[in-house]
Amino acid sequence: MDVWSEDSIDQFVQAEIDFEANGLDGIRFIAVEGDLDCRVGERSGHLAVEWSWVGWDDGDDASGRGWCILHDDDTPEGMIGFHLGDDSGFHAVRA
Repeated sequence: MDVWSEDSIDQFVQAEIDFEANGLDGIRFIAVEGDLDCRVGERSGHLAVEWSWVGWDDGDDASGRGWCILHDDDTPEGMIGFHLGDDSGFHAVRA
Protein backbone atom coordinates (compact mmCIF):
# COMPACT_ATOMS: atom_id res chain seq x y z
CA MET A 1 0.00 0.00 0.00
CA ASP A 2 1.20 3.52 -0.72
CA VAL A 3 0.25 5.06 2.65
CA TRP A 4 0.98 2.25 5.13
CA SER A 5 4.07 0.04 5.33
CA GLU A 6 3.92 -3.68 4.61
CA ASP A 7 4.76 -4.42 8.26
CA SER A 8 1.87 -2.28 9.50
CA ILE A 9 -0.77 -3.60 7.09
CA ASP A 10 -0.19 -7.14 8.41
CA GLN A 11 0.14 -6.04 12.06
CA PHE A 12 -3.04 -7.67 13.46
CA VAL A 13 -4.30 -9.83 10.56
CA GLN A 14 -2.87 -10.79 7.19
CA ALA A 15 -3.97 -8.04 4.82
CA GLU A 16 -6.37 -9.25 2.15
CA ILE A 17 -9.12 -8.23 -0.16
CA ASP A 18 -11.59 -10.93 -1.15
CA PHE A 19 -13.82 -10.99 -4.20
CA GLU A 20 -16.12 -14.02 -3.89
CA ALA A 21 -18.62 -15.41 -6.40
CA ASN A 22 -21.21 -15.62 -3.59
CA GLY A 23 -21.02 -11.86 -2.98
CA LEU A 24 -19.36 -12.12 0.44
CA ASP A 25 -16.57 -9.70 -0.47
CA GLY A 26 -14.37 -8.06 2.16
CA ILE A 27 -11.20 -6.25 3.15
CA ARG A 28 -8.86 -6.68 6.10
CA PHE A 29 -5.67 -4.79 6.96
CA ILE A 30 -4.15 -3.27 10.11
CA ALA A 31 -7.20 -2.94 12.42
CA VAL A 32 -9.63 -2.41 9.50
CA GLU A 33 -12.29 -4.92 8.52
CA GLY A 34 -15.08 -4.24 6.09
CA ASP A 35 -17.72 -5.64 3.76
CA LEU A 36 -17.65 -4.61 0.11
CA ASP A 37 -20.56 -3.75 -2.20
CA CYS A 38 -18.97 -4.42 -5.61
CA ARG A 39 -19.72 -3.57 -9.22
CA VAL A 40 -17.77 -5.34 -11.97
CA GLY A 41 -16.86 -3.46 -15.12
CA GLU A 42 -13.94 -2.29 -17.21
CA ARG A 43 -11.33 0.40 -16.64
CA SER A 44 -8.66 1.31 -19.22
CA GLY A 45 -9.37 -1.92 -21.12
CA HIS A 46 -8.93 -4.16 -18.04
CA LEU A 47 -11.39 -6.13 -15.94
CA ALA A 48 -12.23 -3.90 -12.99
CA VAL A 49 -14.16 -3.90 -9.74
CA GLU A 50 -15.41 -0.74 -8.04
CA TRP A 51 -16.88 -0.82 -4.55
CA SER A 52 -18.10 0.99 -1.52
CA TRP A 53 -17.29 -0.51 1.86
CA VAL A 54 -18.54 -0.33 5.41
CA GLY A 55 -16.96 -1.80 8.52
CA TRP A 56 -14.64 -0.97 11.41
CA ASP A 57 -11.27 0.63 12.04
CA ASP A 58 -9.94 -0.35 15.48
CA GLY A 59 -13.52 -0.78 16.72
CA ASP A 60 -14.84 2.50 15.30
CA ASP A 61 -17.33 2.63 12.43
CA ALA A 62 -15.60 3.24 9.11
CA SER A 63 -16.56 3.34 5.44
CA GLY A 64 -15.19 4.32 2.08
CA ARG A 65 -14.74 3.34 -1.53
CA GLY A 66 -12.22 1.73 -3.82
CA TRP A 67 -11.44 0.13 -7.13
CA CYS A 68 -9.17 -2.56 -8.51
CA ILE A 69 -8.08 -3.57 -12.01
CA LEU A 70 -6.63 -6.90 -13.05
CA HIS A 71 -3.58 -6.42 -15.27
CA ASP A 72 -2.85 -8.79 -18.17
CA ASP A 73 -0.26 -10.61 -16.01
CA ASP A 74 -3.03 -11.35 -13.42
CA THR A 75 -1.70 -8.70 -10.98
CA PRO A 76 -4.39 -6.72 -9.10
CA GLU A 77 -3.80 -2.99 -8.56
CA GLY A 78 -6.12 -0.36 -7.18
CA MET A 79 -7.05 2.20 -4.56
CA ILE A 80 -8.87 2.04 -1.25
CA GLY A 81 -10.15 5.10 0.54
CA PHE A 82 -11.76 6.08 3.82
CA HIS A 83 -14.78 8.40 3.84
CA LEU A 84 -13.36 11.87 4.71
CA GLY A 85 -9.94 10.29 5.27
CA ASP A 86 -6.88 8.69 3.69
CA ASP A 87 -6.69 7.12 0.24
CA SER A 88 -4.02 4.57 -0.60
CA GLY A 89 -3.03 2.82 -3.77
CA PHE A 90 -2.23 -0.88 -3.50
CA HIS A 91 -0.70 -3.75 -5.43
CA ALA A 92 -1.75 -7.26 -4.52
CA VAL A 93 -0.86 -10.87 -5.21
CA ARG A 94 -3.67 -13.19 -6.25
CA ALA A 95 -4.08 -16.15 -3.91
